[in-house]
Amino acid sequence: QNHRVLGNNWIPSTGLAYRMSDRTTLKASVAKGYRSPSIRELFITQWGGNSGLKPDQIINYEMGFHHVFKPVNLTVELTAFLIEGKNMIITVPLQGLKNSGRIENKGIEFTANARPVSNLKLSMAYSYINMKEPVYATPEHQLFINGKYNHKKISLIPRIQVVRNIDTDPGPETKHQNYVSLNIKTTYRLTGFAEISASCENLLNQNYEINRNYPMPGITFFTGINLRY
Repeated sequence: QNHRVLGNNWIPSTGLAYRMSDRTTLKASVAKGYRSPSIRELFITQWGGNSGLKPDQIINYEMGFHHVFKPVNLTVELTAFLIEGKNMIITVPLQGLKNSGRIENKGIEFTANARPVSNLKLSMAYSYINMKEPVYATPEHQLFINGKYNHKKISLIPRIQVVRNIDTDPGPETKHQNYVSLNIKTTYRLTGFAEISASCENLLNQNYEINRNYPMPGITFFTGINLRY
């Protein structure tokens, strides 16, 4: 990236995949992340602009493996990662936008996808992040489970998300939040290109925030028509 004020910066990434067998693949990657401050962040003082901001910079290291269990139609992937960063742009109450110090996050991610029978799909994802310093909007634990069951023209799609220790405050003050979100959706195919759908979100009527002072809605219903061409 060539920046008239911030100068030149290389943003490299590289990776490899080694196929250990027809069912198992080993993967590794290293990538740099870099983001220059936006015009809003630099100059619009009403939103906390700070002309002295430095760019965000991170380096991400990952290693993992992917394996397929063919007899049961199950695919799993496990990844370990380390993120090192500096100058992350954060909002400090009464002071506006500032660069934070160094960060170091490490953790694991696990995903699994299964199709035990032809009309049923199941998937799950879990992540754990160990953070020396809390990172805004990043949960320490997150579990996501999704399913889809088809019967003739009807589909049933339940989803559940479990979040633990997410920091909802963009400033230096830490505000942790825990919640469980349960959603369900059903569709009915009218024709080859049209279907009607109905869904309910936050079935457990959880009281939670992802961003501080912006509470999420309680039980919510939606209905609609989907057209495909």
